[in-house]
Amino acid sequence: MKYSKFTKYLLILVLFLLIFYLLSSFFHFEIEPVVNFFDSLGPFAYIVFILLLMTEVVFAPLHPLVFYVAGGIIFGPWIALLLSLIGEGIGSTIAFKIAKKYGRNFVESKFPKKKLEYFDRFSKKYGSLSIFFLRVNPITSSDAWTYIAGISKMRYDKFIVASLLGLAPAIFIQVYFGEAIKENPILMQIFVTIAAIYFLVAIGSIIYLSVKNKQKAK
Repeated sequence: MKYSKFTKYLLILVLFLLIFYLLSSFFHFEIEPVVNFFDSLGPFAYIVFILLLMTEVVFAPLHPLVFYVAGGIIFGPWIALLLSLIGEGIGSTIAFKIAKKYGRNFVESKFPKKKLEYFDRFSKKYGSLSIFFLRVNPITSSDAWTYIAGISKMRYDKFIVASLLGLAPAIFIQVYFGEAIKENPILMQIFVTIAAIYFLVAIGSIIYLSVKNKQKAK
């Protein structure tokens, strides 16, 4: 049976609302204990947050939206922005160097060939600005570009500057949103629902990729 795009989107929306209702019914989430917990960690809270973002960039399973919003809730927008850029910068450096070391075959095994070809064309036209354009646009922004840039002729210093400048505006909007929903229980519950779905999908993606890699190895 074939479904129209509208029907598919409607089914996704209904599923999301159902999950939201179930989570709202079973869990009463309060942000204060979470904020107090991170406050109790002192400077280590910053390190934990940076490590989370580094890991997300290197493994690149999903968009780090949830981490940015959570950072805004816990640390406030300005500190969260700074920590996010540090985490993204270190993670992007690691991913860029990994791609440089292991080459095109390694990157092609992780990402679709069409994406690599698109970047090749785009970077020939715009040079290092291509990373800025791809990162500043929330629709095209992806950690995949970090790996793909690593196998291009782009210099690391130009890559990292363009990448962080492109990421900064979108990160600020998301961390500021985190600060804004702090006092709104409805928006907070919606965020918790999205976060729960996010981590379920992330775990599912990691399991799927590990199984797929094992099957390839056989």
